[in-house]
This record gives sequence, structure tokens and C-alpha cells, in this order.
Amino acid sequence: MTYLDSAWYMVADGARARVLKHAGGTFHPLTTLTADDGDEEAFARRLATYLNDAAERGDIDGLALAAPPRTLHVLRTHLSAIARGRVVSEQPHDLTGIADHDLPSHFDIPATGWPRPLPE
Repeated sequence: MTYLDSAWYMVADGARARVLKHAGGTFHPLTTLTADDGDEEAFARRLATYLNDAAERGDIDGLALAAPPRTLHVLRTHLSAIARGRVVSEQPHDLTGIADHDLPSHFDIPATGWPRPLPE
């Protein structure tokens, strides 16, 4: 079954993050981000800024986040109202060590794609 899923997926930990899109049953990387100085909280804030900017531009229809609880908390705290409104799924797990082709089984992706969040 083929379906459209326009959500972005971010898998992150305190030092690295991958942003991906899902198509054809697998994930395709959009970008990889890494921490410059080992400061996990600063890195999570930088990730939030990246997502905030993308949401402000209208690049994100939906957003699924996977990160360890501490990173997810800081990330969530610094998301703008627009970016927060795009969140369709959150997982408090470190999935950064999972290969892109194995990630779909770690997200409960609806067969028809994620329901589109209501506009702000």
C-alpha cells in the first residue's frame, strides 16, 4: 500500500540528530545536525530553533519527535507555538542508533499517514 506522509521525523540525542521524511515504506534523510561543544541543552535549543524556522516557513505539515526524555523535554520547551502545533507524535527514546530503513517499525505510522494538525 502506498500512502502520502508529509510529516518530518526527528531522531535526536544530546549530540546528534537526523531529520527525515517517510516515503515508500522507508525514511529518507533531509539533514543531519551535530552538537559543536557537547552541551546537550544548547544542542536541543538549536534543534528547536531549526524546527521553529522550518515551521514558520511552512515546510512542516506534521512533526514526529524521538529523543531521550531530557533532550525531548528541552526541545519541547523551546518549540514555538507553530512548531508545537505540528507535533503528531513524541517518543521518549533514543533512536539515533537505528538505521533509517529500520525506523518505520519504531513509529506507529498510520497507513493513511498522520492526520494533519489543525492550523493555528
